[in-house]
Amino acid sequence: GGFRLEVLDTKEKPVLNLTPSSKERRFVRDDATAQQYQVSLPRNFTCRDCTLRLVRQADEWGGNYRFWSCADVDIVPRREHHETCSGHGKFIARCKCDKKYYGQRCEFWDECVSNQDCGIQGTCVDLGGTSLPRRQCYCRLGWYGAGCNKKSPIKSTDIDYSVYKAKVLSPDLNVYWRVLKEQAEVEVVLKVNGTSWVALGWRPRKLTAECKNFPLIGGGTSGEAGSAEPEPASEPTSEPEPKSEPEPGAEPGAEPGAEPGAEPGAEPEPKSEPEPASEPGAEPEPKSEPEPGAEPASEPEPTGEPASEPSSEPEPKGEPEPEPGAEPGAEPEPKSEPEPTGEPEPVTEPTAEPKATGKRTKRADTPAAEPEPEPKSEPAAAAEPTAKPKPKPAAAAGAASKLKLNPYTPRHDFNPMDCTDIVIGTARGENHRVWDYYTRDRSTPRVDSFWGGKSDLTATGGFEKDGVTTIVFRRKLEASEPTDHAIVDDLMHVIWARGQEPGAYVHSPPSGIEKETASVRDFYQPDELKYHGHRMQRGVTQINFLEEDLPKLPLPGAVPVQPKDGAAVPVAGSEGVIVPAGPVGHELDNECHGFYKFPRTCDPEQANCEYFLSWQTVARGEAVHFHLETKNTATWTGVGFSDDQKMSQTDAIIGWVDKSGRPFLMDTWINGYSAPKLDDRQDLYNASGAIQNGRTVLDFTRKRITGDDNDLAFTEDRCLYLMFPIEGGAYNAVNKKVGKHGSVPVVTDTRVCIKSCAKMFEQLQTIAAAPAPERIAYEAAIKLTNLAAGFQVPSSGTPEHRDLSKSVSDTFNGVFKEVPGFYRTDIMDFEKEADGSVVVKMNILVDKEMKNGSRNVLADDPAKLELTIHNLMVNNLSSGKVGAFSVDPTYLEFTQLEGQASSPKEEYELLPAGVRLYLILGCIAGLVFIAIIQATCTIIKTRRTNRLKDQ
Repeated sequence: GGFRLEVLDTKEKPVLNLTPSSKERRFVRDDATAQQYQVSLPRNFTCRDCTLRLVRQADEWGGNYRFWSCADVDIVPRREHHETCSGHGKFIARCKCDKKYYGQRCEFWDECVSNQDCGIQGTCVDLGGTSLPRRQCYCRLGWYGAGCNKKSPIKSTDIDYSVYKAKVLSPDLNVYWRVLKEQAEVEVVLKVNGTSWVALGWRPRKLTAECKNFPLIGGGTSGEAGSAEPEPASEPTSEPEPKSEPEPGAEPGAEPGAEPGAEPGAEPEPKSEPEPASEPGAEPEPKSEPEPGAEPASEPEPTGEPASEPSSEPEPKGEPEPEPGAEPGAEPEPKSEPEPTGEPEPVTEPTAEPKATGKRTKRADTPAAEPEPEPKSEPAAAAEPTAKPKPKPAAAAGAASKLKLNPYTPRHDFNPMDCTDIVIGTARGENHRVWDYYTRDRSTPRVDSFWGGKSDLTATGGFEKDGVTTIVFRRKLEASEPTDHAIVDDLMHVIWARGQEPGAYVHSPPSGIEKETASVRDFYQPDELKYHGHRMQRGVTQINFLEEDLPKLPLPGAVPVQPKDGAAVPVAGSEGVIVPAGPVGHELDNECHGFYKFPRTCDPEQANCEYFLSWQTVARGEAVHFHLETKNTATWTGVGFSDDQKMSQTDAIIGWVDKSGRPFLMDTWINGYSAPKLDDRQDLYNASGAIQNGRTVLDFTRKRITGDDNDLAFTEDRCLYLMFPIEGGAYNAVNKKVGKHGSVPVVTDTRVCIKSCAKMFEQLQTIAAAPAPERIAYEAAIKLTNLAAGFQVPSSGTPEHRDLSKSVSDTFNGVFKEVPGFYRTDIMDFEKEADGSVVVKMNILVDKEMKNGSRNVLADDPAKLELTIHNLMVNNLSSGKVGAFSVDPTYLEFTQLEGQASSPKEEYELLPAGVRLYLILGCIAGLVFIAIIQATCTIIKTRRTNRLKDQ
């Protein structure tokens, strides 16, 4: 695509085109990598408090896709113009620039001119690209910071990777980390097969889009004017990209830098001088430079100088321009949202610039808004054919409306790159440059000093050898500034990216460099901080940097049975749900069963897991049963199966339980960046679901090998990666459409195998043959009082009935837990009385054998056992409160259920074995005696009959 430049009046209406324009050709398309454009102003044309706007096409994403970038400008008569040399020089016939500044009006800045500017331990490196600053300081190993004046404990290129935890982010990028407990720091190593920059960013998993309220852009009516020289706005910093569901391992992550699609700058006549204003404490939005129009590759390091940023460099807006006919607010279907990556920089800058005399109220108060896709701007089949937005899940709209956003906070979506604390590093030989950055949005990250903070890195290092770049840094676990995020003991949202390699650019679809005329073919120079590209150039994942390896302990209530091969065998929990025996953490290395839970230290039996999934081979190894629990009842949940850790080409099971208690499960296939597609053949069976104790509980079974082309199979020689959506997205219970997940799904680092497990089923048959435990049962009835007005006993079988039964049962399980051999309480019925109270009938079960196999001594004395349980009931009811329930302390019915033991043999055990033998022999003798009498009677009757016939 091309670009155009125009002047807008105080009402932001176009008043002058600065570039040639006609009906056939509205944009200049001569050079896809243009960095400047010479314009001419009409004689005597003036415009005060106006706006200079750069509009850039993005035809690769659609004919209506636009980025635009703005700058405040005052076009005044020449006699009113006073040259200030951008505040970085003196005007004597022409501008004489201060050290490190250059350009016709001293509008450009380099971090260094010679090695002396980088200190004794630094080297000045000329990157030779189009971004500013071109010359940057690199520090030798063992030194870091501004001027390379701080000693670093990272002094060697020999790294012992065995002391680190590791994660593969892409085939060419690994991250290693360890926690230094005494220093309360984390040390991270990034190792990438490449010679350009590499970045790692993070933010809390629960962070919302409200974080984009920082920096605060006030709504005042006036502000101090800045001294930036009159230059037009520059291009947006990055190219739009189709926005997608974040895919683990390959999601758009940090997007630092400019995309070369069509990024021209412009330079108005020198007679006009803009006076951009800002709120107190905010720097005016700088104007563009005539040469490098891209976002500055690396910001000047915090040195305390007010001129740490190029004063005339524009902050790109990067917002697509609405086209006629587009309905405001129209958004594409969530199944394939474009991902515009050119959100502008915010305009607030803490470092003050020299001030000019004018007053401004408009552009300085308007932050750069994120680019929003036009309704027709997506790739094929990605957007709706009309401008009207399709209905979205109600929960998504509700969540968005709850956000407290400022008037100038960028709306749009919450991108993986938004509000991230980022560390970006580069290396040349054994010299390195590593700095602490932050970005509010998808624009080029800026060093923390830009936002009013400081670098929190406590040590850095880096080197490049044989085409492999290694970056090391340390930072404190805690954070105290808005530009930093603390490292916490939880899964954190983590993004990563790497720079484009010369001659191997990754653009999908192709950019202007590949498709159109470009004067700068080698647009990406090594270590130049620009747009990272697509595919495996960037990604998003989740990591708990503080997670420690946990000991392998059995789950509470689980009794592992060890078969010959030593693998733990799952046991059935109290609710009939298979609970795998295994480590306290995840169990992913068993071929017959396993589970994943978050947080890792939670206990599913205590129902305190945010997400819990267990699986077990059933049907003699031909199928797998899944049990899923999540506390996020307002969102969908599920599990995914992948062959490559990417969201695309993933087999996913998605489901929920709606507000009316109806469960829904669907077998889907995720293809590309679109929403999950319902399989033509649903291969789920034995599916059920309910809301229990405020948690969504789903169960389903599917065959290991379904034979469906849209299903991935678990075979004897094929294992798959599992995806766990800890926090799903909104859903529409009517049309079954689902929204984007709230957080990026966790993907297993290794493949998970689920096989037929013949040996395990032999063991399970042995377990099934064992008799059920013998139990003593008691029947009790208590009365619940002080219930809500109009309370009605829920109908049996409903989710509400199950929840109430579970709550009462859990409460009384706690009452009897100290009774030797106590098993559980079963709620049998609820009966509502005329006075509004509810009578609860329950059974109390006690095992005759302890869990260790020994005899329950208390069970051998039935009277003592009955008295113990009865007294516990009386003592707990006497206070009128049991747990959270109010009870009638005078109401208690309690009796032993005779002959209700679980074993059918128990009815015979009521008498001694000898007595039972005599009873049996007596019965047999009685039967023989009766048979003899009957035979005698029959013979006598027959004789009498014969005698009568003879007469």
